[in-house]
Amino acid sequence: MKKLLLILIVQNFCTGVSCQTFTVDELMTLAYLPSKNIDHYMKKKGFVFSSNWTDSVTTGATFIEKVKSKNKIEGSKRSIAIQLKNDLKHVTLYTPALNEYQQGQQRLIKTGFF
Repeated sequence: MKKLLLILIVQNFCTGVSCQTFTVDELMTLAYLPSKNIDHYMKKKGFVFSSNWTDSVTTGATFIEKVKSKNKIEGSKRSIAIQLKNDLKHVTLYTPALNEYQQGQQRLIKTGFF
């Protein structure tokens, strides 16, 4: 009976949460998108605008992962920072998952970006 209750609780939690994945290939696509299309692309991928900043040479924006859940989840979320500096676009994915970081790093090495 205890096992069944635990399974039902875990199942309810897991089905109540929905979040998007963001691959290294999609980060590279994001780097080449025109600035006017970034917000729409990020919304489509499940991220929402969080903040922006600017200084004398850099403009940037941060998007955070939108988690659709009945219960709010506390803790680290994934986020993406985009910086425009000297006609270059820098895209950074912040993730709390070590294996996602390692897989992304391997993918960047294979494609020659690392």
